[in-house]
Amino acid sequence: MDRTTSTTPTATTAATAAATGTLTSPLPDQQRRRLTDEPVAGTDQVPRHQRLDGPAAELASGCDGVLFLHHRLLGRTGRGSVDCIAVGGGGVHVLAFVHGEGTAGRLGRAERREAERALAERVRLLDALLDRQVLATTTALGGVAVPVHGLVCVAGAPRLPEVRTSYPVLDVAALGARLRSGGPFGPDVQARAHAALVAGLPPA
Repeated sequence: MDRTTSTTPTATTAATAAATGTLTSPLPDQQRRRLTDEPVAGTDQVPRHQRLDGPAAELASGCDGVLFLHHRLLGRTGRGSVDCIAVGGGGVHVLAFVHGEGTAGRLGRAERREAERALAERVRLLDALLDRQVLATTTALGGVAVPVHGLVCVAGAPRLPEVRTSYPVLDVAALGARLRSGGPFGPDVQARAHAALVAGLPPA
């Protein structure tokens, strides 16, 4: 089941984000693939929320036109964080990554079964976390009326775990295809949603 929430149209927070310098509007095309809310300086000392790493980097490299935020706190209270948020034509996608490398390689039948069971349990436990992340993301959007989708991405596993969850479970390739599939929300709405999230979810 794909659990989705949406916001009610009111005044947007994009103006606030623009006023504080957290987003340049309209966004240059080269910035649409960055997991950042501001230009990255040419230095190795890049803040954590501006780093491309792991499956998120793989996603960004193949998702032109999708805006990303990386390592954000769940609101101003700082209780909890979210690894990655993608803003595209289909709305806002809150992404939870699970690494399944331990299920690959030369394993005996019993070892593989145990590794797959552990992976399925990790995926199942993400439901409660994604509930909080989706709620915080929806709140941060304020008056930008776009749906918020929670998604689990399993990276490095030879196959997806068989587990019942409230959110879709995809591998990196399938998630990239979903983000690239587009939707009813154009670049202007995406930029306003991104700006609202930058303002409402501080860097972790």
